Amino acid sequence: MRLVKISIFILALSLAIIGQTNKGGITGTVTDSKGAAVPGATVTITNIGTNKSVVLTSSDEGSFTASTLDPALYNIKVEATNFKKALIEKVKVDTAAVSTVNIIVEVGSVNEEVTIQADTQTVNVDSGTISQTITERQLRDLPLNNRSVLDLAVTMPNVSGDAGSEDVGPDATQPVPGFNLSVNGGRPGSTSMLADGVNNTGIGIARAVVSFTPETVQEFAVQSSAYSAEYGTTGGGVINITTKSGRNDLFGTALWYHRNPVTNARPWRQGTAPRPANNLRSNQVSVTVGGPVYLPAFGEGGPRLYDGHNKTFFFFAYEPRWRTDFVSSTGLLPTAAERTGNFRGLVRTDGGFVPAAIATQFGQTSSRDNNIYQQFTLGPAGKLVPIALGSGFLYCPWGAVPTINGATQMSFNAAGQPQCTAADQQR
Repeated sequence: MRLVKISIFILALSLAIIGQTNKGGITGTVTDSKGAAVPGATVTITNIGTNKSVVLTSSDEGSFTASTLDPALYNIKVEATNFKKALIEKVKVDTAAVSTVNIIVEVGSVNEEVTIQADTQTVNVDSGTISQTITERQLRDLPLNNRSVLDLAVTMPNVSGDAGSEDVGPDATQPVPGFNLSVNGGRPGSTSMLADGVNNTGIGIARAVVSFTPETVQEFAVQSSAYSAEYGTTGGGVINITTKSGRNDLFGTALWYHRNPVTNARPWRQGTAPRPANNLRSNQVSVTVGGPVYLPAFGEGGPRLYDGHNKTFFFFAYEPRWRTDFVSSTGLLPTAAERTGNFRGLVRTDGGFVPAAIATQFGQTSSRDNNIYQQFTLGPAGKLVPIALGSGFLYCPWGAVPTINGATQMSFNAAGQPQCTAADQQR
C-alpha cells in the first residue's frame, strides 16, 4: 500500500512538471478546391533545423493536430490519393502557441508537387489567448543596455514597469530582474516567468531566478490574457522564454561588450551642475556555439565514431562578466562655529540649512525662517532637558545667547517679531 501511495505521489509531481510548457503546435484541415474535407491524407510535419518529423493522418473531417512541437520553423507535406502533393514551407511555431494552417490540395497525380509559402501572419483560431512573441531577430538587432531579454518585455502590449537588472548597483538597491514588470494590470511581483517550460520565478521574491542574455535565447512570449489553466500560478501574465538549442548546421557567436568611464555618457540630473561622472566599468564576453554532436575518426581515414546529424545536438554558452562601479556624492561638513554650537548665519533653503556663503555660491535663496531655535538645554549628567516657556515667550535662536537658569526665552518686539528677552540680550 505504501508503494502505491509513493507511486501516485511521483506521478502527481510528474504531471505538475509537464503541465507548464513552452511547446507549441500546428493544427488545421485538409480540403480540396471546392472546400470538401479530405480524410485519410498523410500529413508530415518536419522541423527544418533538426529534420525531425511527425507523421499524422487527417480525420474524417480532414482535420489534423500536432502538439508538443518545439518553437521553430517547420515544413508541412500533405499526400492524398488522387491529389497532388502539397508542401507548405517555413511555418513558424511560436513559444506556447498553436499555429493554424489550413491546406487546400489540388486534384492530380501524387507524383506532382505544389509548393506553398506559408503565411507569416498565421492566425490561431483554436485559442483566445492574447500572446505576443519577441523573435530571435529582435533579440539580435535591438540594443539592450542591461543585456537582459526582459528589457524587451516592456515593448509588448499590456506590459509596463521596469524590467530591472541582474547587476548589483553601487547603491543599496537589490537586483530583482522581472519583479517590477506589470502584465495585464497585475501587481509587480505577480508575473509568472518560465524558462523552457520550467518555473523560473523566485519563491521569496518573485524575480527571475536565472537571467538570460540575447545570445542564449531563441525567443520569448508574453501571454497577457485568456491563457490556459496550466498557467494558473500568475496574478497578471506569463513570460515564457525558449532558450537556444543545437540543429544540423553549426552556428555560434563571439562578442565583447565593454563600457568604461572614458567613453561613458555623463548621467543627467535635474538641477545638477556640473553633471557627475559615470564611473561604470563593465566587461562582458559571450561565446556560444551549437550544432550536431560529432565525434571524429581516430587516425587518418578511419571511420566516424558518431554523426549526430538529424539525431543529437548541443548548444554551449560561456559568458563571464566583470563589473566595477561607484557613485560620487557631495556632502556639507559642519563649520568650526557649528561644531561649538553656534548656528548663526545659516540660510534655510529647500535642501536644508547651509551657511550663507554656500547659499550665495550656488545661488540658493532663503525659503523660510533661517533661525534654528533651542528647545532643550543641557541638564545634569549631560541629559537634555526641555525648556519651559513662559507666557508671551518663544524659543531663542540656537547659540544666540547663553542660557539663563535653563530658561532661554524670547519675547515679541513692537513689530510683532520674536526677540530675546532683555536679560538675555544683556548677557
